[in-house]
Amino acid sequence: MEIREVDSRNEKTAKKHRSKARAVVFAISILILIALAIGILSYTVLFPIEHINVTGNTIYMSKEVIDSSKLSLGDKLYSISQKDIENILTLDLPYIKSVELRRNIFPEATLEIIVTETTDVFCYEHKSMYYTADEDNKVLSKFTTQPESTTLIKTNKKLDINLGESVLMDENDFKNVKMIHSKLSSDDLSIGYIDISNENSVKILIDNRFIVEFGTVSNLDGKIAHLNGMVDKIIEKNGKDTMGRIDLSAWTNKNQRAYYEPCNIF
Repeated sequence: MEIREVDSRNEKTAKKHRSKARAVVFAISILILIALAIGILSYTVLFPIEHINVTGNTIYMSKEVIDSSKLSLGDKLYSISQKDIENILTLDLPYIKSVELRRNIFPEATLEIIVTETTDVFCYEHKSMYYTADEDNKVLSKFTTQPESTTLIKTNKKLDINLGESVLMDENDFKNVKMIHSKLSSDDLSIGYIDISNENSVKILIDNRFIVEFGTVSNLDGKIAHLNGMVDKIIEKNGKDTMGRIDLSAWTNKNQRAYYEPCNIF
């Protein structure tokens, strides 16, 4: 008799647990459905944009950024793709490097477009025009003459240049260009041009008075390190107005020879 009563109590307890479990599952399901409904409403009905703000922009006016983004008041705040807006703006307004979107719903639905800008570093002569590019080789603008503070890249290879897009060129060529530029710029040497027309005779113009001949790009790190100290010694010995040619083409780690010839390089 006692065993039957115990079994009966256990069965009732089990039923209660099953009922509670079903209730919990049902409640969770309802919450999920509510969350999905809110999400769908947010994308389709709720939170129309009431304000659009632009920050981080110094080159383009806020109105230019908003107009180029194709965004309008009334667009749904959470239906906008950051990737799509970034792709549009970085192509249409090349000096924009990247874009971040921030959304606020209180006190009013506001979209903030946070812009990170880039700057002219390199320059390419193409079809009688000078196209500037940033450190990642993205084409930013075009001019009739080479802008100051840019480094002209000379090459005899065909280039594909379009505003807002990366210059299509040999990957190794640009890797060498970027390495030369970054190492010399860190020592405050202005680089007028980098000539990679001949892979066996890479040349650069620094401080508008020294043509430096690297030969091939082998031992490039060592050649650049040697050049940095050599320029100071040349100026100390020959005066601050001296100009000429520096030959590092025969330089190796074992035979660190370099030559300087004073001459008018123009």
